[in-house]
Amino acid sequence: MAIKYNQFTVDMGKRIFLCRKKLGLTQEELAEKMNVSTQTISYAEQGSKAMRPENLVKLSRILGVTTDYLLTGETPSAKGETLADKLSRLTNDEMVFVEMIINSCIGLCNLKNTHYE
Repeated sequence: MAIKYNQFTVDMGKRIFLCRKKLGLTQEELAEKMNVSTQTISYAEQGSKAMRPENLVKLSRILGVTTDYLLTGETPSAKGETLADKLSRLTNDEMVFVEMIINSCIGLCNLKNTHYE
């Protein structure tokens, strides 16, 4: 009897494999960095078993990709990455001000749109 894997996990496994190879890591080395068994990595790359969420987060950090990329193959836009990088460097107090500015802009856009309807 042939085993039929979920296409979602198979596609994710391919992405994991390609990222691991790009970094020049063996399954054993990746497993060691993640503190999981080599079998866990093998199953994930084959797409025969999905990873636990906490392992998926750990894996994405080690491979230098987002969990979105591992799960869907989609990558954030370059503009989004640049903005996220800049925001990550702000202090908590600075983030409060940025959020206030963004909320004000959204409010102004909504106000402008209601005048033109």
